Amino acid sequence: MSFDSPTEERKSLLSPTSASDSDERLYRAPSSGLSRFTLFSIVVCIICTGINLHAFTSSYKPRITHYQDLATLRRPNQWIGLDRVQSPPEHAPPILLYPNLLAQINSAEPTHVYKDDPVRIANLRALTPPEDRPFKVTPQFSTIAEFRSIDYKMENCEIVVDPAHRGAAAHEHSNFNATLGGGENVIDVWRLAAPYSIDSRTLSWKTRPSRAEKVATFQMQYGSKWSHKFSCPTDTLHVFEFGAANDETYVEWTQDHREPTPGVVMYQSSSFTD
Repeated sequence: MSFDSPTEERKSLLSPTSASDSDERLYRAPSSGLSRFTLFSIVVCIICTGINLHAFTSSYKPRITHYQDLATLRRPNQWIGLDRVQSPPEHAPPILLYPNLLAQINSAEPTHVYKDDPVRIANLRALTPPEDRPFKVTPQFSTIAEFRSIDYKMENCEIVVDPAHRGAAAHEHSNFNATLGGGENVIDVWRLAAPYSIDSRTLSWKTRPSRAEKVATFQMQYGSKWSHKFSCPTDTLHVFEFGAANDETYVEWTQDHREPTPGVVMYQSSSFTD
């Protein structure tokens, strides 16, 4: 390309249109094609990522099954072959059973559910419910105790309620904390019709099992035990309700399974010779 003067040559070099039209097309065409491909690739990646996340969360989502009717669960025989034992023990010591459930219900609040672990203890990993449980009987409050007799040929049972005595507080191993009202503390004991274990998460005065029969009425006093003997076939459930028989009754304590005095417990005794 020739220029008539040096000035025209300088203008041509400085002009943005100095490049040829063909060179400009070669430069711009790839840029336009790369943008479309990049956008398409990003959209495809987002869609694939969403599909993968959905598949992962749906396939690995934990499935939790809640059994409400525990009576339908199979309870296999734990004592296969023990009926063929030739020399059963004649004097097997009684077995002390702590309640599976010890919970309160309130007639003044029929729908209120009381937690069976109202106080929790913090440890290094989480909150742990304490092993002690409250027992309380007032004109409004009743306590429900649930036991299950499990052991083979230990089918003579006795439920015992022991408020201990005032002097027990001086014993170094005592867990004495019973509080009895100043009036006549009279308690009605009812056996409840509970074919399966009670769910403490739904237990209230309104949802408690129906009363099957009245077992006894007794007056609670320091140092005076109350007991009731009954037959308890292997793997059977026994639920009792302790309620106030008058407006003066006030009984309260916290019992520990390691030393259940004061407390309500059940003893299983041998039935090999029956």
